[in-house]
Amino acid sequence: MRERRIAHIGICAGARNRELRGLQGRHFQRAGWVWISGDIAKGGRPRWIPVLPELEPIAREIRETVAPDEYVIPAQRWRDPGANSHRGDLSRRQSSSQALRTAVMELAARAGMHTHVHPHVMRHAFGDHVARYAGIKNAQALLGHADVGTTQIYTGAPTLDELAAAIRGIRFAEASERVFYPLEKHPASPLEAPTGIEPVYTALQAAA
Repeated sequence: MRERRIAHIGICAGARNRELRGLQGRHFQRAGWVWISGDIAKGGRPRWIPVLPELEPIAREIRETVAPDEYVIPAQRWRDPGANSHRGDLSRRQSSSQALRTAVMELAARAGMHTHVHPHVMRHAFGDHVARYAGIKNAQALLGHADVGTTQIYTGAPTLDELAAAIRGIRFAEASERVFYPLEKHPASPLEAPTGIEPVYTALQAAA
């Protein structure tokens, strides 16, 4: 369950390493939302993150089983020192940063991922996904960035499908439609074109 929480909250809520480790039951008490309180948020800037469908079962389980002052990702210790075969949760102590990184790396290895994966990679995945589907401004708010320029770093280059979708429906006027410059009366001049598109359009007409 601990690993499921790490993976789902990291990818579906975009929490930072410190935020992820600092989350307690109190941060999930409002159904449908994850609250990143000022005491764990970077710069003391609190924010609310809507619970995505993939995260809902985990959020519900946390509300039902984690007390307000218990940590969602607790620290652990061996219950059988020496043998080190069984870990126990210390519900009122948060995980260390290194333990969280190790857990994420182990999850990635079991998933067959051969790249170096750490908690911030999950945050980047969340930011890129939100930016693509909800826009850069919404991604900025959900990630808790003070500057949208930081959010832009999280977004990857558009895919070929996204580029095609972005210009779908954009067209130059059909031959039957009114042109920018009626050629027989007002021939277009590149020097006079206010936007730079008119000469290009004229060249397209000539090529047709």
